[in-house]
Amino acid sequence: MSYLTTVTRKGQVTIPADIRRELNIREGDKVSFSLLPGESAVILVRPVHSIAEMTYGIVASLAAEGLTGDPVDLNVTRELFEEEVARQAMKPLGQWANQRLS
Repeated sequence: MSYLTTVTRKGQVTIPADIRRELNIREGDKVSFSLLPGESAVILVRPVHSIAEMTYGIVASLAAEGLTGDPVDLNVTRELFEEEVARQAMKPLGQWANQRLS
């Protein structure tokens, strides 16, 4: 997928509708723009969700699974959460690298 868009005076760009649909980006969402390492002309765009959005309901889901009988180790929960966020953030880079190697 490759699209051409224009940068406005304010430095804004429009993300094409096909890409917004593919990434499930909606009005008001935050996105991250990153230059890929070693590539001066490749920009990675990905949706960014707040910690509050990503952790909303975690206690209720633990209760539903019967995991709240014992005290919850929030450090372990945080580590698991951070690992999953990192895995999801790196997934597009892996897909990009696989496409480049093909």
